[in-house]
Amino acid sequence: MFLFVLSFYFGLPWRSHIFGIALGFGVFATVELRLRVSAMLATVVLHGRIVMPGARISVGRVTDACENLIQGLVRLAGLQGPTYASRVSAAI
Repeated sequence: MFLFVLSFYFGLPWRSHIFGIALGFGVFATVELRLRVSAMLATVVLHGRIVMPGARISVGRVTDACENLIQGLVRLAGLQGPTYASRVSAAI
């Protein structure tokens, strides 16, 4: 979508070879990213089923757990921010 919007700005006609190559790379990257994320989620679910054979694990629960982990890491980074700021100010 980004390519279509900015093609006019950059002066690339849609029938240009460069536009076709860029569109092909964009489609390839999108498909590759989707496949890698799907494979990663499947691996997490498989490992979870190996570690906890009786547990019911779904992709929705895994994504919720990943979101909670990311939020926790963001909070942790926020807590570490003042420490780093004091170290920098003490070094100066």
